[in-house]
Amino acid sequence: MVAQVEAAKKEALSSFSSSGDSDSGKAEVWKRVETKVLDAMDLQGVEDASISHVMAGWVFFMTSDPQKCLSESLRVLTPGGVLACTSWEGSQWLDLMGLLSEVRPDLKLFALPEKWSHAELLEKELETACFREVEVERVGVKMHFEKHENLIDFLVDRLPHSIAMKKEMTDDEVKKWKELCVAKCREYCAEAPGSLSGWSLMAIGRK
Repeated sequence: MVAQVEAAKKEALSSFSSSGDSDSGKAEVWKRVETKVLDAMDLQGVEDASISHVMAGWVFFMTSDPQKCLSESLRVLTPGGVLACTSWEGSQWLDLMGLLSEVRPDLKLFALPEKWSHAELLEKELETACFREVEVERVGVKMHFEKHENLIDFLVDRLPHSIAMKKEMTDDEVKKWKELCVAKCREYCAEAPGSLSGWSLMAIGRK
């Protein structure tokens, strides 16, 4: 994702330069874009009260200490600055991945922290971190797919947690896992192309 942003910046500035429009407002905005790879729990190098908005899409709850992420966000935000972060209440595709237990009960996929999978509890988490004017909304989400098998290949072969599980499994076990997922996916949505459903939690708070 960072590489994509850098490529987009380079392409945008190059197009402005070739058109002789390098001093345009859009070019100036792109010149201000800076990418860094940091630990969400320790934003070293980002000054206190230096950022107006922090946006975190489906990330804080995957760290070992989400409260540290919230406290760091609060630290770098300007007074009145806004944090927007998301989590999952649940989804059909996460349920599909849970079928791993039917093949290898000893292996456990990542589980959503309870405090980050319920709207009321997530609201309390932000308030505990001293955010104010906190609001949490449930938002319906769809995951579209062309073929059932292609979706399952993506979930099993491309997602980091699934890749880690596959390293502990035989080829036959992975095949069985995928077969179970495809069958359940067809129960959720028989048609292809189609989509699976989920609920995301959008939390907003102000410093």
